[in-house]
Amino acid sequence: MQDLYTSGDGTEAIIADYPGAKLAIYKKHFNHLPWPLWQMVVLKKIRILYNPIAKCGSSFLRQAMVALSGMPESVTQLPLDTYCTGLQLGDLPLEEAQAILHDPGFLRIAVIRDPFDRLVSAYLEKFVLNRMDVGNRFHTRAVISAIRGHAQPDEADFHRSISFAEFVDYLVTQPPETLDPHWCPQALYLKGTRFQLFRLDRLDALDRTLIERGAAPVQGDRRNVTRQTAIEIPDAHRRAPDSLPHADIATESFYDESLRRKVEAYYSLDLTLIDTLAPPSGLSFSSDAWSRARAHV
Repeated sequence: MQDLYTSGDGTEAIIADYPGAKLAIYKKHFNHLPWPLWQMVVLKKIRILYNPIAKCGSSFLRQAMVALSGMPESVTQLPLDTYCTGLQLGDLPLEEAQAILHDPGFLRIAVIRDPFDRLVSAYLEKFVLNRMDVGNRFHTRAVISAIRGHAQPDEADFHRSISFAEFVDYLVTQPPETLDPHWCPQALYLKGTRFQLFRLDRLDALDRTLIERGAAPVQGDRRNVTRQTAIEIPDAHRRAPDSLPHADIATESFYDESLRRKVEAYYSLDLTLIDTLAPPSGLSFSSDAWSRARAHV
């Protein structure tokens, strides 16, 4: 299986726990905590554990959290997943990492996103805009293989890619634990411990929490963290990637009633988590749709 990472500060590959794949990382030290624990960002100075959920502003937020660590720039500029910086829970001695996990003085936080919007964002990035990138193929290979019926997809398969409808139809037939972290249910990231949750589209609540902990609010340009597009494309969910005119397509364009119901059922717990934080925003759903989502929990 193709490795996502090919280098780091170690010389030999370490197999890290990762949903749906074998992930080889090249760190000097690794404590073999299970995913997603090993990827959590440790901020000892302000006693926060940040759990980065893929396609929930995780790249932006990881950078912002690392900036609050107080570590020198020579450390914070290193790729966290391949260098032993001490900023990931997996970098620490196992006893220390487990002590932090069970320390009530550490605030464990995570940011979640409307699952309808999250799936569209993942689809556009991985299967449309950057579908030929080698790194992206690590994430999309299993999906492309299953839908195209080729054990080893070739260049033409990745270029042809899949429609959004094919993407959703594949996802909802798979065990959640086998899906890539970019589209597995967000609830899987939250198993085993308690987190204070924040919505991606309302980061002001996270800012207030950081300030209460004696830190600065999230720094950086937030304009591209969430999709704020209103361009509607008829039947976008059925179109092949090379027939989509651009990526600035409204989330609603990708869902017909059938796809909505499939996502509501499969990602019901994610929808419930969003619902408990604040009234839903973005797509409009009837009250009975939310009742169906909660009924699957």
